[in-house]
Amino acid sequence: SQTITGNFASVIHGLNANHLTDQVIQRSKRMILDTLGVGLQGTGTEVCHKVTQYSKLYRSDTSSTVWGHLGFRLPPLYAAFVNGVAVSS
Repeated sequence: SQTITGNFASVIHGLNANHLTDQVIQRSKRMILDTLGVGLQGTGTEVCHKVTQYSKLYRSDTSSTVWGHLGFRLPPLYAAFVNGVAVSS
């Protein structure tokens, strides 16, 4: 028996651009740009600075980009956390 989340993931995994209308694609592009803009603005907040400093404690062999910090990378979980804080700051 598959969970609701697993079922939803299967449906999403099966989608491709041919399943989407032009309106959905355009709105999605606008939302992505909005998220990037808000996230980059949020990198300058005090709370984002604090979580970035805290996350520097963690290192791994795999790393991901932290928005607004050239050459600074974190393990994917912490990079996602810092970038998420930036978006919501």
